[in-house]
Amino acid sequence: MTEKFPTGAGRAATAHLTDETLADLAHASHTGTLPAGQTSHAEHLILCAQCREALDLTIRVLQSLEEPVELHTPPAHLWDRISADLDSAAPTTEGPTAPAADPAPAADPASTGGADATDGAPTVHFLRPRRSFSWWVPLAAAASGLVIGGAAVAGVLLGQDEADDPPPVASPTIIGEATLEPVAAEEFTGEAAMVQTDQGTMEITVEITSAPEAAEGYFELWLRDEDASRLHSLGMVRPGTTTVEVPVGIDLSEYPVVDVSHEHFDGDPGHGGVTLAAGAMEQAQE
Repeated sequence: MTEKFPTGAGRAATAHLTDETLADLAHASHTGTLPAGQTSHAEHLILCAQCREALDLTIRVLQSLEEPVELHTPPAHLWDRISADLDSAAPTTEGPTAPAADPAPAADPASTGGADATDGAPTVHFLRPRRSFSWWVPLAAAASGLVIGGAAVAGVLLGQDEADDPPPVASPTIIGEATLEPVAAEEFTGEAAMVQTDQGTMEITVEITSAPEAAEGYFELWLRDEDASRLHSLGMVRPGTTTVEVPVGIDLSEYPVVDVSHEHFDGDPGHGGVTLAAGAMEQAQE
């Protein structure tokens, strides 16, 4: 599920998918069936590059753990070479002859692989391919808050006994908040948060809790100045939670207002002139 903003200064710093949800979606990509109730999460992935990257990493790690391991039968001449090497390395110094040991009891063909085991050549058996591990393992790990660092996973996959601790990663930071007040739609309620991600990029998350149906059209998100003479479109939004990236180079001081408009599929990229709700972005409280 997506993490929503509580009200006030204690809002969460992100609206990204949780580890548990990412594990569910990774499972869905494995089975080809999207579980009930996951449609909104799949839509979130369309809009959020960070969550798509996290899901891709989860899928790749799980796939690497599913690969079977097999032992291959060595060529027949290998045993002849080993036997010859052992004979040439035997001691040649004459001395008292040790009493011969009792011959080992004959092996039961049934316990050594059947009739093929009686020809004197060792038999090498293939390991049975491992079954895919139960999906409750990653789900339980995610539910308990277990996080496997990328460096630690790499150490395991490369056969290292220990891996260096991963470097600390900066947490996303809310730098601005806005309450979306109704303009042309009295029943419209929502809020927005400007977030600086751990990669240093900017994202804006809009949560629309109540809105009229966008009849014959759609909702579009804008950053604009106070008198709406300068606008910059950030793309389509829908009721619920939507996260979009803010293009690099935008001076937020020149576009301090968040605007949600009602647009039509008329091919005109400009603002349609109907602002459903808007709110000024204010510095987030610490």
